[in-house]
Amino acid sequence: MEQTKPDPITETPQPVYMLRKVRAPERYLANGKYNSKPLSPTYSIDYYHKTKAPSKCEFCETILCHPARMKSHLRRNKKCFLMRENIHLREALAAKAQLENPPGQD
Repeated sequence: MEQTKPDPITETPQPVYMLRKVRAPERYLANGKYNSKPLSPTYSIDYYHKTKAPSKCEFCETILCHPARMKSHLRRNKKCFLMRENIHLREALAAKAQLENPPGQD
């Protein structure tokens, strides 16, 4: 009798499991769950004040107390929105004028 080897294409490979190295064993609780709370109760406040620095809007020159406030400033401030739209409109008009009259042609 002739023995045939199983076809490696049709045979499904067995999954390989790897154990993950425990990086913070002190944070695992007795019931097996992980304590993901910050170590400091005032972590968010401390982080905000640590990263606090004045930042300036490039469009309307407004000085903001924290860089995270820039996103809401750009979304909510009407004066800044109108200045940005004006800049984009000028750039679009200049690009259109350059396409219609390329330099070097008279």
